[in-house]
Amino acid sequence: AVSQHPLHHDAVGSVAQAYYNDLRTKLHYDKVGAVTGDYSNLKFVYSAMHGVGAQWVNRALSTFDIDNWSYVDKQRHADPDFPTVEF
Repeated sequence: AVSQHPLHHDAVGSVAQAYYNDLRTKLHYDKVGAVTGDYSNLKFVYSAMHGVGAQWVNRALSTFDIDNWSYVDKQRHADPDFPTVEF
């Protein structure tokens, strides 16, 4: 198998970590609550078109310690039949 070859390296983890580190330095979530100093009223809803990004959005929001988000259940997981999107 390719994954067993000595030259094989799965870069997803290191690329993702570099992306989220960069995200933290480029985005300024800390300014969202600058007027009131209160972030507790911010709410996010994630609605994926094909259900393949929930883990990445979760990690991105976690980068900023945002835990008050939800998702659309029918769109959270990958589904090749795309039940909520017509093509």
